[in-house]
Amino acid sequence: AKTLRICPLIILMQIARRPLSLPRVSGLLPKLAGLLPRAPLKQPKEMARYIRLLDDPDPAQRKRAIRYLAGLLNDPSFRDQALDLLCGFIRQTAPRHSPVLVEDPEDWAAWGAERRARLPADIELALTLLARAATQHPDAPRPDLSNLRLAALFLGQRNLSRMNLRDSSLAGGNLMHARLTDARLFRTDLRGAKLDGAQMQGALLADTRLEQASLIRTNLSHAQLIHADLTGTDLSRATLSGAFLWRNVFTETTQLDHVTLTGAALRDMDLRECNLDPALLLHAFGDASVRLAGDIAPNSALWPDHWARKPLGHNEFRARWRNWQSKIGFQARQNPQ
Repeated sequence: AKTLRICPLIILMQIARRPLSLPRVSGLLPKLAGLLPRAPLKQPKEMARYIRLLDDPDPAQRKRAIRYLAGLLNDPSFRDQALDLLCGFIRQTAPRHSPVLVEDPEDWAAWGAERRARLPADIELALTLLARAATQHPDAPRPDLSNLRLAALFLGQRNLSRMNLRDSSLAGGNLMHARLTDARLFRTDLRGAKLDGAQMQGALLADTRLEQASLIRTNLSHAQLIHADLTGTDLSRATLSGAFLWRNVFTETTQLDHVTLTGAALRDMDLRECNLDPALLLHAFGDASVRLAGDIAPNSALWPDHWARKPLGHNEFRARWRNWQSKIGFQARQNPQ
């Protein structure tokens, strides 16, 4: 975990020559102030003033603070500090608008639809400006929204590109047409979420909970889908071109109608129960670790000619997959760190 350097809140207040006031949200300002580094600031008075505005009861003032801090995301000298402050603001306030899960419902989509709420405008603004800066500065640290409860929220069309949502819950949420390009969704809970039409190119979905999620027409090109549970997941007409699929759970309830697998890689999975059209396998790469329906076996004439007829090691599999992509003229994409 990232170690945050501490600067006491009282120092900030003394610098700003303003009296210390009781925060509207208990514990918010001390936690936000704790994200500031020990290194001296070029404008300590201005910084302290905007930190206080994050806790102002007036939403317009909170938005002023968010825009000010977002502007610092373009300055390498203040980027990490502003990033931590904005993520801290979202971390402290967003979960209050998300329902607490008492027990696992049978129908995740219905659970989310019954409770779905919108985030306040200031939190949505912070999310938007964080994602914009993260896209403009791909070499900068990712916004860290890990371990965050954002379940059953309306996040449709929101930009969450390059966000680190590790161990976060977006279960039952509406993320239709959301932008999750290059997002990190490691152990993220997306059960029952509506992700129809979402842009998820290059996203990492490892150990992701996707049961009963809807990803109709979702763009997962060049994504990495690893150890994901796809029970009851609807991937109809989804685009998985160039994606890497490894050890995912497919069942008879997984919908794969008209899915696009051009240039994709399939490894160590059981596809015997799902409704995948065998003709689509001709456009993807795989090896004998994939179990296919019917009489399609490595020693049969139905086995795709370009597939390996034995299980391959990880490095050999990657090399042969990339070589096959090159032969068919498919442009591979280097996934970002």
